[in-house]
Amino acid sequence: MKLLIVISTPASIAALTGFTGACLRRGQPFSCFVTGEGVRVLRDPEIANILRESKRAVVCEYSWSRLFPDEAPPIEEGSQTDHSAMIGEADQVFSL
Repeated sequence: MKLLIVISTPASIAALTGFTGACLRRGQPFSCFVTGEGVRVLRDPEIANILRESKRAVVCEYSWSRLFPDEAPPIEEGSQTDHSAMIGEADQVFSL
């Protein structure tokens, strides 16, 4: 099963940590797309490291540059076009 986790709020950090941890322990591949205010979770080094272990982790370049214009993101930058493609490839989408 191809899982996509969409992170759009920083309030999802506890659920994201728990869910991705379970996926990693089980050997279940997952991908992540981080957008909107959710890009704030990438400031947490633990979250950034977890997302680097995913099949693919993309941060919305617009959202990131709006909030952190002078910093490089810790994961791949992409666009809503990447988000659409990732949804098209997923069997299950979880939005946090």
